[in-house]
Amino acid sequence: MPAMILQSCTGAVISALVGAASAANNGEFHSRLKPLPQKSYLSSCTHRKHGSFLVVLLWLLLLPCLAIAAEFPGHFTAIYDVKKGPITIGETRRSLTPDGPNRFVFESVTRPTGVSRLLRSGQVVERSQWIWHGRHMRPLAYTWFSRGGERARTLQLTFDWPQRKLTNTVNGDPWQMPLTDDLTVDKLLFQLRLMRDLPSRQRWLHYPVADGGKLKTYSLEILGAETIRIPSGTYKTLRVKRSNGALQTTFWCAEKLGYLPVRIERRKADGSTINAVLTSVTGF
Repeated sequence: MPAMILQSCTGAVISALVGAASAANNGEFHSRLKPLPQKSYLSSCTHRKHGSFLVVLLWLLLLPCLAIAAEFPGHFTAIYDVKKGPITIGETRRSLTPDGPNRFVFESVTRPTGVSRLLRSGQVVERSQWIWHGRHMRPLAYTWFSRGGERARTLQLTFDWPQRKLTNTVNGDPWQMPLTDDLTVDKLLFQLRLMRDLPSRQRWLHYPVADGGKLKTYSLEILGAETIRIPSGTYKTLRVKRSNGALQTTFWCAEKLGYLPVRIERRKADGSTINAVLTSVTGF
């Protein structure tokens, strides 16, 4: 993934360097120098000065790209215990994997465990296929489906960016809506964007999300730093909260894991909670 991010910056960097070189030659950064003898010490210093300027400019232009490449993981697998109150009811496995040149798949699979398997069968799968578009994550397709249970259901989103159309297909029945925001993501991919954006330490983050047949805005408040201890370790985290009516979702995102959520809590109006707690992780 770092190579893909750097590749997406190459065009902008080259264009900037060409412009800078042209500006330098036209005297915008240095006054035009008259030709000097080939072995002139002054001429040698001038060439070195121009070369050093372009090297410094290249480094400054690449710094944002290098920062993203260094901080964002290329792949990972994270496993969570899902708890309702004190009782473990399931397991969620989330994985980020490459899927070809500049293509990636972010997948979440939740299945019941323990006593819950006697009451409920099957599993729920979410999958987001996406690419890097410049410095932003751009979804291509999103799939949500349940299988193995009594109420199978399938939801698919197809993002047609050239035509700026989003096709929603629920149990085989398609319909379309316009894509009005270039930064629109799906319900799963927005969590990767949250990981990438948290180092900015802004107080609020806002994401346009395709959700429930509509384009919604997810607004998240960064509440501050908090150290938490869970079975997989002790983590310094940023606590982030999203309120959606009576439902509140809180993320504890660990700095040393690229701001991967190590705990996610969903709290309803009646005070009941469901928590996903990280038990193991690879790829960081």
